[in-house]
Amino acid sequence: MSDASLPNTTLRQRFDAFIAANTHKKASETDFRRKGSLGVGLIITDTLMSKPPSFPLNPDDFLADAGTQVKNLSGSKINKILKAHGIDKSLGTEVGRTNRGAPQHMRVYIEFLNTLQAGDALDLPELMGFWLEKVREFFAAKPFELKLDPSLGLRAMVRHLMKQAEDRQRQQQGFNFAGTLAQHLIGAKLDLVLGVDPARHHGANQNDAGGRHGDFLLNDVCIHVTTAPAALLMLKCKENLSHGLRPIIVTIYSRVAVAEALAEDAEIGSRIDIFEIEQFIATNMFELSLFRPSDRRIKVGEFVARYNELIDEHETDPSLKIHFFG
Repeated sequence: MSDASLPNTTLRQRFDAFIAANTHKKASETDFRRKGSLGVGLIITDTLMSKPPSFPLNPDDFLADAGTQVKNLSGSKINKILKAHGIDKSLGTEVGRTNRGAPQHMRVYIEFLNTLQAGDALDLPELMGFWLEKVREFFAAKPFELKLDPSLGLRAMVRHLMKQAEDRQRQQQGFNFAGTLAQHLIGAKLDLVLGVDPARHHGANQNDAGGRHGDFLLNDVCIHVTTAPAALLMLKCKENLSHGLRPIIVTIYSRVAVAEALAEDAEIGSRIDIFEIEQFIATNMFELSLFRPSDRRIKVGEFVARYNELIDEHETDPSLKIHFFG
């Protein structure tokens, strides 16, 4: 077989080496496993394919006017590229405007492209194919796991879920896996107890936008879900109280004491309620199943199914889903 008929293995090896060299755990460093950085690779490659580039490339030419973002980088444009290549899933609309590390990722990628061009190894369509593979890998990422183990309490199983998210967060800094998991676990629980209400839910990255008083507002009760309670949350609770609302903080068990101390410092300790997420969920699972072992498995399965629906509806990372072993 002649060299001309061989697949572009050299470029593939260089691309894989580039990804490996730019995969770091710290949020301040480059990491091309994240959806924001995948978007950078897609946008830059697509831009160069649509307009013949002049080498060497100057990274400053790819910055927006303010110099703090990559030119043309937006969720809608990235999703359009994906759709054009047969990928109907979305990387999200926030990958551009909230991706503060995009300029650094762009500069690293431009340097790589210049090196390829200098070595006569640049093939933009081939590179686009590699980026699309990475996107497909992102969408196929392993979900969290929940096993209904009769030897463990329900609190322990929820705690194990949270630990999986915390471990992933340490490995892939830059995205709040634990906070996102916690928010949608509570959302799923509320839907099981109160009935499904689409207006109740929102994406984890949206914070309290749109005039929301907290993560969930149920009559006069305002629920705040957090894995890291801080002084700012106490200010929100004070604001809730001033509007005649009753704040509830739901956090992980290791942060309950922190939340209680902050509430006391803010002089609202006796006016708000603070619960650990593990107990907040486990109690309802027992009650909804009428304390029957067979029904408990069914209710936990329904809880996980509703959680996964919320991930489909409000998030773009499918690895946030839960695989339930009933």
